Amino acid sequence: MKVHRDIGSLMIFKTGICLLILVLSNTVKAGTFDWTGRNSTDVTDAGNWAQSGLIACPVAPGANDDVRIGVATTYTLISALCVNLGSQTLTLTRFPIVTANTTWKSITFGNNGVTAATYYLRNTSGAQQSFGTKYTMMLTVNGATTTLTITGNITQNHYAGAADPRNIFNTIIAGTGNVLCQSNIVVGDAATQPSSTVADVALFSAQVNQLTINGNVLLNCNGINNATRGEVCYPCFSVEKGTTTLLGQMNLVKNFSPPTSGFAGLNPGVLGFTGYGQVIADNTGYASTAASSPSTFELKNKTPIITPLIDQFYIYFTFGGNSGTTLFSDNNAENQTVYTANEPSTTTTATYINTISPAYYNLTFSGASTKVVDKNSTIGTANPQGLTIGNNWTTGGGTVNLNTNDPTVTVTGGWTNQASTIVNQDAGDIIIKGAVNNTGTLNLGSGNFYIGGNYTNNSGGVYTQGTGTTFFNGLGAQTLLDNSTAGTVFNKVTFNGTNAASVSTMTAGTGNFAVAPTGILTMVSPAKLVAGTGSTAYLTLKSTAASSATVGPINYTTPITGNVNVERYLQGGSTSQRGYRLMSSPVNTGSGIFNVNYVAAKAFISGYGGTANGFNATVNNNPTLYFYQENVPVNNNTFTSGTFKGLEKLTAGSNTVNVTGVSNITLPVGNGFMFYFIGDNINNLGTGAGQKGGTVGLAPETVTLSASGALNQGPISFTPWAYTGASTTLSKHSPGTGYYLLGNPYASALDLNNTNLKSGGTGINFSNTAAVSTKFLVFNPVNKGYSYWDPTIGASGNSDGNGASRYLGSGQGFFITIPTVGPTTTVTFTEAAKVSTNQQPAPLLMSAPGQMHIANLRSSTAQSVNSVSEQTTSEIIPDIKLRLSADSVRNDNCAIYFKNDWLPAYSQQEDGIDLDGLGASVFLSSYSADSVRLALNKYSTLTAPRTVIPLYVSATTSGIYTFSKNEISGLPDNYTVFLHDKLLNDSLDMTHNNTYNFNLDRGNAATYGGKRFELVINKSPSKYHLLSFTGKKAAKGIDIRWLVEYEVDYTSFVLEKQDQAGNFSSIYQLKSNGAGNYSYTDLLASTGDNVYRLKQTDRDGTVTYSQKISIVYTLQSPNGSVVKVYPNPAESQIQMQIADESSNKAYSLSIIGPTGFVMSKRKVTGSNWTANVGYFSPGIYIVNLYDASNGALVGQGKFIKR
Repeated sequence: MKVHRDIGSLMIFKTGICLLILVLSNTVKAGTFDWTGRNSTDVTDAGNWAQSGLIACPVAPGANDDVRIGVATTYTLISALCVNLGSQTLTLTRFPIVTANTTWKSITFGNNGVTAATYYLRNTSGAQQSFGTKYTMMLTVNGATTTLTITGNITQNHYAGAADPRNIFNTIIAGTGNVLCQSNIVVGDAATQPSSTVADVALFSAQVNQLTINGNVLLNCNGINNATRGEVCYPCFSVEKGTTTLLGQMNLVKNFSPPTSGFAGLNPGVLGFTGYGQVIADNTGYASTAASSPSTFELKNKTPIITPLIDQFYIYFTFGGNSGTTLFSDNNAENQTVYTANEPSTTTTATYINTISPAYYNLTFSGASTKVVDKNSTIGTANPQGLTIGNNWTTGGGTVNLNTNDPTVTVTGGWTNQASTIVNQDAGDIIIKGAVNNTGTLNLGSGNFYIGGNYTNNSGGVYTQGTGTTFFNGLGAQTLLDNSTAGTVFNKVTFNGTNAASVSTMTAGTGNFAVAPTGILTMVSPAKLVAGTGSTAYLTLKSTAASSATVGPINYTTPITGNVNVERYLQGGSTSQRGYRLMSSPVNTGSGIFNVNYVAAKAFISGYGGTANGFNATVNNNPTLYFYQENVPVNNNTFTSGTFKGLEKLTAGSNTVNVTGVSNITLPVGNGFMFYFIGDNINNLGTGAGQKGGTVGLAPETVTLSASGALNQGPISFTPWAYTGASTTLSKHSPGTGYYLLGNPYASALDLNNTNLKSGGTGINFSNTAAVSTKFLVFNPVNKGYSYWDPTIGASGNSDGNGASRYLGSGQGFFITIPTVGPTTTVTFTEAAKVSTNQQPAPLLMSAPGQMHIANLRSSTAQSVNSVSEQTTSEIIPDIKLRLSADSVRNDNCAIYFKNDWLPAYSQQEDGIDLDGLGASVFLSSYSADSVRLALNKYSTLTAPRTVIPLYVSATTSGIYTFSKNEISGLPDNYTVFLHDKLLNDSLDMTHNNTYNFNLDRGNAATYGGKRFELVINKSPSKYHLLSFTGKKAAKGIDIRWLVEYEVDYTSFVLEKQDQAGNFSSIYQLKSNGAGNYSYTDLLASTGDNVYRLKQTDRDGTVTYSQKISIVYTLQSPNGSVVKVYPNPAESQIQMQIADESSNKAYSLSIIGPTGFVMSKRKVTGSNWTANVGYFSPGIYIVNLYDASNGALVGQGKFIKR
């Protein structure tokens, strides 16, 4: 048929009008578009779309349109010429790809996808499983600048399912571009219910370069209103590639009562889908191979998971693991919750968050919010689990709060703390198995900090140690570097790597490392620490007025190498601090020697030759640093003519010094030295008025010395500097004093109780303890007096009260004494003497002696019974401690102890002679029975009714002085202690009063010296009194009772009983407790007369006896029955019989021994029984027969076992 051209033109015109109307209508009215992919994968090709409900020319969806992928199974095909070609079956073989910026209203994914032959699932343990049928719906967005914007929801529908229980419907959004969902992602619609015996999964996989979700991730779990069956439509949201950013929360809604067993209910053994639904990140992908690139799951909400937590809603921030990262990045000024392992952290029957270990693979914090890490959980595990990270942890942005919930943080990889980020720890441990890199602030708490890799504290980094311990426990080499302003200052730090390769090396930085004054450095075998080079130290052990850093006991060979700086604080600020100190060096410069150049580096020091010999200039160039020489006679004519030899030349960089009379000597480690402290070497130098070199009495400045060298470690044998041939054998020479000046060789306090001078001590060892006095002598730089510590007094040792304690400080010197000519010994320091915690002397003594008044020493033939008094932990040593003072600085102290095996006369080995000190202004001593002035007087036990101990008092200036009772301890309460002032004929009861003031006049010799004061110790007669001693017959024996008064807690009682021969022997003993009323029941009373008496011993050892009492006893039970026992006496077996031979009752039969213990107990019936007593000890035994029904005693007998 031929068409008229006008008619044809009209048809074309009409068609064009229709197309224009269609295009215009599509731009103003939203439509629903189903993807067909008929032509290609191009989303802009209208031929790839079918618009639902509109039969018009095809167009592509726009910003107001809803898009569906895999929802429809049929569609109406409209040709390009707008011709309706009828209904078509929709089988997807191509999926949409977006390559330009595009906006749609919403996307819904259905179930009409591409079928995969095999479905792969990685379960919660990371293992791969393959099973079932998977249907895939794919949307791809490509191009780094390409963004697909969805203004509404992205929804994946559930599938009702067929009879296959393993249908997995997987929506995948992938590509190199970006997707912005301005509302929610909904995994599983809320309406679809599963078919019978079907458990299907709606799986949403995020694999696009950037997926941003402004709303929530909402999971719908649907059942069939029967929670006991296994049918379920199960939702799962999975982050597999790229970055997924969630601004809202993760939430789950249960519809139609789904089963708690979830997907596994119909799929036994399948571990991948748990509970009602799950969100998983760092997923390796549902494919035969892992996803090719790592993923990031960014959480910007302050509580990324809906609260309260939903039962059986599982969230895994790592699932299989493929270098994925979870990023908490809330940028608001608020707290953001960071979830730990096995959440929730309250006690429930199951766990739902982070049940995979570790909880995260990589974890990063950013944004201004404070990251509050949740607490540990013990759910599902015996050990608490906190924040567990399988690879690296990066903290940036706002403060990291570990102090509210105290979680344990465990990081398998490394930790980077970025600039300006503050991390606050409290009680929870931080365990980093890799490297630590800090540019922010680490505020550590009471929890420990474990570092397994390198440690770097960068410029801007701040490391603040709490009370916890920092451990360097790497299995290999670790490098420590600090470039911060303040450096890394440890408090407690331990190096405890377990391999020979566990070597921690400190390297040069601008900040370097230190151990705080209250801190302790501990080495654990086989770990090593390289603390510096042979010339430069990168580690400093700090010191203050209160404390000094400590290196703990070391039980293996030289674990610390390289130089270390060891500080020693010298207090200044007042003239009372000017004076001598006894000092030592805790480091060496090689071959076991040390030098004293470090003293001159910070402190004013003078000596012969002045500046030419390396000293500061003074008017007279007298030395201020001395070494002690034992084997010379005492001579006080000049500063250096006696036992103290002055330092005459000090050469920088040299390990030799010149000492009075000797040139180029070396100083073995373990020697002490005496230093007169004037102040620093910076201020007021010179020889003029008001300058250190010209004016006596200036107040010194506080100075902190720093000795640099290799730490002294391991056993150290003392070799006196003055001995030729480096001999370690010590003796009292003639002439000689027997005194040796030693120095604590370690950078640690020493426990003076840990010595073999007392039982069990192994720290400071003497090869011949009998040769040595039991006392250590230190010096109090405040009152300028010496002070003794004696470890053998009592269980814990004791002093003369003048400042010495059981702990000797780092860098402190002390004296030991060999009292008599002849015996020899060696001295060895061992690491066992170190105090394992940071324990300092109190007060902190840097002892300062002057020329000892050795001339006051006198020999005595009196010797103690034992060179070392053995003490027991329960022993109480009575003591009297006194103080004489002019003020808080000018004072002196002495102590008197009382014990049986000590002597009233002076014992060189046990008593501590008063050496007065140098520069002291007040003097107090007690006299021995042979008139030796003693600071520490070990006196015999008080037994006499009256004991008088004379006192010596003196001072350099006249004035009012005060006697004070520091302590009167352990004396029996019937002793009183009086201070008797013979000059004024005045006495003060020091037992009940504390002070006595008196005038001391240097112009009147009667007011001071050894004849004015004495202690008078009176023993009052014992007040103990026995009020009554009685006895009476009782149901089970004879009750003895005695009433007393004033027995206190030291009266001993022994109850004695007379035997047939008339002899008394003990049947009971006890010590009084002040109760006044005491009793005992004699269960072995004999038939007839029983005679008793009470032996009483008071504290003085006086024994008295009570009058005898006689009690007649008849062996009879309450109902008159007697158990006959024969043979009596017995050797191996006894027969027992009750009078009622017809009885067939049940009884309980007991045989009680002489000490009251039940030897045999059994159930019996009838009236005759036997018992084997062959193994019984000889003595008197009682047989008791009880009614088995009510426990009443129905019979009793007695026999003697031979």
